[in-house]
Parts: sequence; C-alpha cells; structure tokens
Amino acid sequence: MIKPTTLTWIIAIFGIITFFPLMVAQLMMIFKPNSQKTKDLIIGKGDDWRDKSHYKYSLAFAWADWLIIFPLLVLSYWGVLVG
Repeated sequence: MIKPTTLTWIIAIFGIITFFPLMVAQLMMIFKPNSQKTKDLIIGKGDDWRDKSHYKYSLAFAWADWLIIFPLLVLSYWGVLVG
C-alpha cells in the first residue's frame, strides 16, 4: 500500500481550491441557467448569452463536468485516502 505524502496532500488541496469555484458555477448553470447571477459568473459584465449555441454548449459542458469529471475527482481523493 502506498502512503500519501505531504506533496500528495498539497496537490489534493490545490485541486479542491481550484475545482470548488468551477463546480459551484456549473451547479448554478445546471439549476438556474437563465438567472443573472449565473450569467455574471459564466459570461461576466452583466451580458446576456450571445446566441442559443453559447447557452447550449455552456449548459452541456456543465452537465458533462458533473457527470464525468466530478466522479473522477471524488474517486481520486478516495483513492488517496484509502491508499
């Protein structure tokens, strides 16, 4: 069994800090895609979606990250904890 080192924990904490704001923005995109707060986080400057395709691919990427990337992230941290 491989024991996690200090470097492993530094990388894990950096990953949590990096992914947390992204995951929050994507959750907002999934649950409230047309709210002004979501648009401000995703687009910025108080702008509206450029067109339907801009809205659709933003929503699709949010779903893809939550269905693919998030489980892999959780499994990788579980793997570090278990060893």
